[in-house]
Amino acid sequence: MATLNGSLVEGVIANLPLFKRASKPQLAELARHARTQHVSRGALIAHRGDKLQGLLAVAYGMVKLSLRGDAGEEKVIRLVGPGEVFGEMSILTETVRTATVVATEETTALVVTRTVMQHELDTIKPWMARLLHTIAERFNDLYATKRVTLSGGPTAPRLANQLLMHLETWGTRGE
Repeated sequence: MATLNGSLVEGVIANLPLFKRASKPQLAELARHARTQHVSRGALIAHRGDKLQGLLAVAYGMVKLSLRGDAGEEKVIRLVGPGEVFGEMSILTETVRTATVVATEETTALVVTRTVMQHELDTIKPWMARLLHTIAERFNDLYATKRVTLSGGPTAPRLANQLLMHLETWGTRGE
């Protein structure tokens, strides 16, 4: 079972668009709390309905996010490869997985738990953190009531990811 050393973990995190504007100390802190998860090809990472522990970033390999249609056919939502993340909504809400996640090849992912990410969210202005949580909850409500389809517009996780990337624009506590 392969693991990644600390500097490699930090490098993977530093190259994620989500953390593009993070400072070196912030990246080091995230890397310190990240853990690696190695899975074999075909291994189940999460069933639809499971709770994820947090954000997962693919260091190497590939995972498939999919749903089962009414007739039982598999509908691939997206493939997630090196440098990409999934589970963004789990940092903002305590909802369950909206899709099943399976490794399509040997994969190592970094796991940054909801607790660690919540600690980081606590450093921004409280109203901005609450706004992000509220937006994420509303997107989850849209998914739950099927008012948003897989093909209709941007996905909730991608929008949440975009919001998190722009947090720096809104400032931090005390500014």
